[in-house]
Amino acid sequence: NPAKLDSIKLLHECVQLALAIFERIFIIPICLMLFAAIGMAAPQEKMLILCWEITDAGSWTVTIRSDDGKSTVAALICKDTYFINGRNGRAIKDGDLKKGMCATAYYSQKMTKSIPPRSRAFAIISGEGARFFEVEKAQLSEDGSVIRILNTNNDLIASIDVKDCKDYRNIKSGDKLLLWYNIIAMSMPVRTNAEKAMILPAK
Repeated sequence: NPAKLDSIKLLHECVQLALAIFERIFIIPICLMLFAAIGMAAPQEKMLILCWEITDAGSWTVTIRSDDGKSTVAALICKDTYFINGRNGRAIKDGDLKKGMCATAYYSQKMTKSIPPRSRAFAIISGEGARFFEVEKAQLSEDGSVIRILNTNNDLIASIDVKDCKDYRNIKSGDKLLLWYNIIAMSMPVRTNAEKAMILPAK
């Protein structure tokens, strides 16, 4: 019966819409509050990275899948999430991120057990080029010509001088940066010389 099939289809769409509204109004805000509460009580959380394709982009989450399809994360958008154009380092709006675009999510290791897992996003960078970097320690060389910075994961040290960033001397612990680099030395931690660096405004 065509009329009956149409009614069933309409009912299914209404249920899906109701579930989506419920998720946005209740589930995601609760997740964000839980992540915030855990963050205040716990030590520095490790930052994870996932790069490839946006499979869904909404007002609360941006879902990114790896190139092999084995890893997916729904990055939760927070008030302090950075949205950046990877080529020029300029800020973009979350609405500029579309399904099918290439992007990199920098997100917390603390995730829900849902499928895909949800996690608080520190930054989402569209395209290729810039890399998000949160400073754990910063040390200026004796002659002041170079500053060496360690990230919060304690697995990367980057060297920055005046040709990379005119305000390099002002970089300090807690700062969020964008770095451009290609060559790394396979040491522990990994080391690199930045080709360009930008200090992001605090949020």
